[in-house]
Amino acid sequence: MNNFQGWDYPPKDILDAYIEKCILFSENDDEFKNFRRDEDYLKVLEGKDCGVGNYYLNKIINDNYLTEFLNNLEKFRENDIYGNPYFCDYDEVKKINYNTIMYAYQTLDMSSLMGTFQPERVIEIGGGYGGMCKVFSSIYDFNEYVLVDLPEVIALCKKYLRNFPDLYKKVAFLTPSDVKINNTFGDFDLSIAVFSMSECNEETQNMYVDKIIQNSKYSFIGYNKIHLAGVESIYQRLLDKLSKNFDISEDNLRHQIDAIYLYLSRKS
Repeated sequence: MNNFQGWDYPPKDILDAYIEKCILFSENDDEFKNFRRDEDYLKVLEGKDCGVGNYYLNKIINDNYLTEFLNNLEKFRENDIYGNPYFCDYDEVKKINYNTIMYAYQTLDMSSLMGTFQPERVIEIGGGYGGMCKVFSSIYDFNEYVLVDLPEVIALCKKYLRNFPDLYKKVAFLTPSDVKINNTFGDFDLSIAVFSMSECNEETQNMYVDKIIQNSKYSFIGYNKIHLAGVESIYQRLLDKLSKNFDISEDNLRHQIDAIYLYLSRKS
């Protein structure tokens, strides 16, 4: 039986299948070659929808990120080399994975949040296979990038990121259990939690806020709207907790179709 360590969405049968596939991909080279097309895996992480890329390309254009996106396009495309992802064609760019476009948009959005600030120490809660880490490294030359996820998922992150040796040597890996028992993380320049917080129970969300996010100079949080139904009070308590160290106002919150994004700078 899998211990999801505070992760309580999606349903357990889907999570069980996802975890088992992460183990398989991390241990079997042949299975790894096509992991980004596996149906069990896609239910949790990648999905299979070219519309995602179109949505985020429109965001890139509307938010005036297109020039920077195109200037870094070949670096972003490196995220599509491994795992045999699905490709889509768009007016602005051909043969690219839709999630790579999403990661690129979110990276450019974080760049807008931080301005000229160059983060040296970054932590991502919910590392997936390492795709955000890889795309983020296209823009930023950080010193350390910490990925937090379940042990089985971390094994896949390691498998994937070893294909980029210069990046891999900068990455550290933690499980939720590591976070729970450790109180000496120090400060981070940036914490990233895109959809991962809203998939965790309230106790686990509080742990990440208290131990990681509150100790970050900047934080970028995506809270999936489909997880808000019936738990609005948990989200409000999250905002109240974050308000101790961050300014929380409508200027810091961006409401999109699928999510609420929090763009947070720590109070002086």
